[in-house]
Amino acid sequence: MKQITLKLADIVPPKKNIRIHTEKQLEEFERSVKMFGQIRPIVVDENNTILAGNGLYETLIRMGKKEALVYKYEELTEAQKKKLMICLLYTSDAADEL
Repeated sequence: MKQITLKLADIVPPKKNIRIHTEKQLEEFERSVKMFGQIRPIVVDENNTILAGNGLYETLIRMGKKEALVYKYEELTEAQKKKLMICLLYTSDAADEL
């Protein structure tokens, strides 16, 4: 895994997004980014396809940002990508309950 900065134009949204964010959630993401900056990375694979961070990606686009902090995984199998996405989805859901 590498931590890099990518142009948002080079990041590819997934064909199927399991989690759809509400307008209220996107507004909260935007408020957070305005207050603290981008404190969580977008997670992508070797093709720059988003594995986690779809809501953040959408928020940054809406805010007119050009780049994002990204964790890039280049050597995961499809099964590993799926497991990583599920793990991050569940930990994100747990954080939403705070």
